[in-house]
Amino acid sequence: MARRRIVELIDDLDQSTIDEGGTVTFELNGTSYEIDLTNANQEKLRDALAPFIKAGRRVRPLASRGSSAVAPPSADERAPSAHGHVATVTP
Repeated sequence: MARRRIVELIDDLDQSTIDEGGTVTFELNGTSYEIDLTNANQEKLRDALAPFIKAGRRVRPLASRGSSAVAPPSADERAPSAHGHVATVTP
């Protein structure tokens, strides 16, 4: 007896079958998320996040920052950033 297994990827947002699209991974507040989205819903997600990404700063992933604890910067090591926030200045 032959057997065939068919797997459908379903959009987590609108429950439609994903013909074009796939899994998107993102991180917020140190928690990683995965969501399966059609190409159209992936575009909606990216459009919604675009102003926050533009205003934000890129950082290295936590895994590559090393495991040692780092003391907070002293007042001499801090300087205001272009957005008026305090940024760490590395010597």
